[in-house]
Amino acid sequence: MASRPQGRASMFALTQPELVVEVLRATEGVLAATGDAVTLCPVYGEAANE
Repeated sequence: MASRPQGRASMFALTQPELVVEVLRATEGVLAATGDAVTLCPVYGEAANE
């Protein structure tokens, strides 16, 4: 990742965008293996703090 200042903020850019494609392909593989079943974790967020 590379960054450059722009005013008080920083602009970030991917230096190896081809790696993002690999991650997306792997994600598609996981979804295919689970039958595209994606559910939220029941103990995520406020429920995890109880």
